[in-house]
Amino acid sequence: MSEETGVFKSWRHGKMQDWIENEVTEWAIGQVTFHFGVDDTNELTKEQIIEVHDESEDLYDYDPTLARGFRNVVERWEMENEDYL
Repeated sequence: MSEETGVFKSWRHGKMQDWIENEVTEWAIGQVTFHFGVDDTNELTKEQIIEVHDESEDLYDYDPTLARGFRNVVERWEMENEDYL
């Protein structure tokens, strides 16, 4: 317990947000590589990455955090292929 105020205050929010985003991105990578039968998301075709992008858009209203994982997959593919949706 904090001796100064006695009131609970959380801290390190940014660190937790980073951890959550990393976990969600790894989950999304697993979903995508399994579905498309590839070892790396950079192996996806443009048509396949468009499907991932569309899923991220559809998922956004349900949970923006989960959608961000798929969006990170798309952004990684875009940077690697220098092809932006």
